[in-house]
Amino acid sequence: MSGIYQLKVDQNSVTAPDANSVAFSIGLNGRLFTIDSSSIIESYARLTDLSTITGGTYNSGTNALSLNNSTGGTVTVTGFTSGGGLFIVGSGPDSTLRSGAGTASSSGSTVSGGRGNIASSTGSTVSGGVFNIATGLTSTISGGLSNTSSGYYSTIGGGKSNTASNYYSTVGGGGGNTSSSYGSTVGGGNCNNASSNRSTVGGGCLNTASGNYSTVSGGYLNTASSNYSTVGGGCLNIISSGSTTSGILGGVSNSITGNTCSFIIGACITAVSNCTTHVNCLAIMNIPTSSAGLSSGMVWSDGGTLKIV
Repeated sequence: MSGIYQLKVDQNSVTAPDANSVAFSIGLNGRLFTIDSSSIIESYARLTDLSTITGGTYNSGTNALSLNNSTGGTVTVTGFTSGGGLFIVGSGPDSTLRSGAGTASSSGSTVSGGRGNIASSTGSTVSGGVFNIATGLTSTISGGLSNTSSGYYSTIGGGKSNTASNYYSTVGGGGGNTSSSYGSTVGGGNCNNASSNRSTVGGGCLNTASGNYSTVSGGYLNTASSNYSTVGGGCLNIISSGSTTSGILGGVSNSITGNTCSFIIGACITAVSNCTTHVNCLAIMNIPTSSAGLSSGMVWSDGGTLKIV
């Protein structure tokens, strides 16, 4: 602490509240800093009434808070619960740090729990977990292990070894996921990658959405690398660049390369034409037996013979 603060004491002593009290509070420079009463036992100090507090330290090893006064005296508050229940000012202006939880080094940054966490950009927050790093402007990590939120306004909900590295990028959870482009999102799963503007991977494993506004909902080893393309799920499905607004419902080992507005429903199909739906086998149920009321291009059955209006 630095600056001039006032600590009011009665009869040259400071007594922590009993377990039924709400809090032990110290007013510093117009702000109220509160220490959880359940973590404090009675502590005494020889201080003159309204002495000036000139500095102080908190020792996480002994769980003791020592405050120095202007006459050379010291007041020590002991009995904090193990693990540190004290919130202190971090090294950045207006920053907040739970003692022992890590580093809050930029203006308005917060580390509120956990261990080895770092919030190093303006307004950045790490709520808990271990070894998480929030380095982007107002970036947020809620918890987890070894996550990095480095993009401006980026967010990581939790999980392990996830990265959100661009403006408004998000990783909800899971492990080893990367959201690396503007507004991109990985909901969860494992080792998924959303690497183009506003691309989305919902979950699954080893999926990639690398076209602008592309989506892979889930599954395994699926790729949507063309703009506005979609893979619903399945395994080993690929929509390559140049296949704008194409989609694969699911299945396995389907591919669309260079065909726009092309769709696949089935397995082991390679698209061959634009604006075409490709299937392995088509079963049409409840076919109309008259063309009455049908629109142009619709199919009907004339005594077992298929006809098109």
